[in-house]
Amino acid sequence: MKRKTCFIGPRSLLLTMYLVYDIPLFAQWSVVGILPTQTGANPPVEVGMDDLTFLNPDFGYLFYDVPMYTHYIPPVTCLKRTLNGGLAWGISYYYSDFFSQDIKYASFANVDTGFLVITTAMPTLVYMTINAGMSWVYNMTLMNGVSQIFALNGNSVYFLRGNELELYDLDTLVNIYTFPATFTGGGRLQFFQNGTAYMPTTYNVSSHSYATLMQSTDHGYSWDTVYHDPSMPFLMYAFPDDSSGYLLSDSGYIMRTTDKGQSWIASVLPQPVKPVSVSFCSPLKGMVLGPSHELFRTNDGGQTWDTLTVPQVYPWRVFMFNDTLAYLAGYQGFYNMLFKTVTGGYANIEPLTAYSLEITAVPNPAAESCDIYIPLSQSAGGETDFRLYNLLGREVYSFKGRMEAMPFRLPLDKLPSGVYILKVSSASGRGALKIMHY
Repeated sequence: MKRKTCFIGPRSLLLTMYLVYDIPLFAQWSVVGILPTQTGANPPVEVGMDDLTFLNPDFGYLFYDVPMYTHYIPPVTCLKRTLNGGLAWGISYYYSDFFSQDIKYASFANVDTGFLVITTAMPTLVYMTINAGMSWVYNMTLMNGVSQIFALNGNSVYFLRGNELELYDLDTLVNIYTFPATFTGGGRLQFFQNGTAYMPTTYNVSSHSYATLMQSTDHGYSWDTVYHDPSMPFLMYAFPDDSSGYLLSDSGYIMRTTDKGQSWIASVLPQPVKPVSVSFCSPLKGMVLGPSHELFRTNDGGQTWDTLTVPQVYPWRVFMFNDTLAYLAGYQGFYNMLFKTVTGGYANIEPLTAYSLEITAVPNPAAESCDIYIPLSQSAGGETDFRLYNLLGREVYSFKGRMEAMPFRLPLDKLPSGVYILKVSSASGRGALKIMHY
């Protein structure tokens, strides 16, 4: 009988070594560190889009291959995790048996609870963690052929095998749906807690894209087609919530829905690029990454797109967590690297701490307008200058005049949703305030 050994990373992770790279950086991006992936080739061994995942700005996990001492033995896949936004990575799972095969899939329902699918010469093994990957325990054995896993919570895990969708719920594995015989491959499953789920299918081998998007509203027990257009296949998709979603083609076209796929609105990226990664932090705000140095951001559901500057690397993954925080993974030379922005990818605005005027805005966030309050003692004695900028540094509104009374009404109804910086100057000094417009 073979002995199986599972190596678990220590609670205090090993620090990542930092090297000096000749990478042109910009003020809006900073180097987090080197991703612990196999190196030695230029470019390094490609990392699949699903091999690096962040559940939140702190917790993420990554697959990479550990090469063996001889080329007769295939590399062993290792799972690493980070608890501090990629600053350090520690081993979460490493299968030491030389004759074992890869960790095929991983899915975390939350930071604590996750599942691993490991293929061996025998049937597929499933392991589970309830402590953020600190340790893993054997959970069940499945027949080979698992192509996807999605952990909804600690008790509900979905497996896709061929055209069979199976649900593991409360220690029972049942087949809940059989897709039609015309089912020719499933894309990434996505489930929501309210029972809504999406999955692309009808895979086109020549263009590596999907022509059909299927939807379930009853936890996967029945499925309907909500998008089917072989003339406009899509390469990837993103649903930031159960109703709003995006389909991205390989030529820069985008289809958007706000009603669970009942209707679709077309838009286009600024350049006809083939996307390699997409991430939306809300129904309106998201980023799309191109194959070279293209990064696009929308703040209005794809109606308009800003072209952002990225480090001079070959990017392959983007994560957008909120309006200002995003990660980008890319490679240069022998190394895969992780970058971070805290300005939403836009050029830095002058630090707000450099100002002294006391400014408040009510309401903030605001829809059509907000009232700006400044102590009259700070605005008296001359004209007060109001200037509003977007995060690209472009002035979008200005007003100058004497303030005999407060507040000053700042109009926002003609501006797209997003984050703005209001700068105010008077004889008493300067002030700045971040304005959120929705």
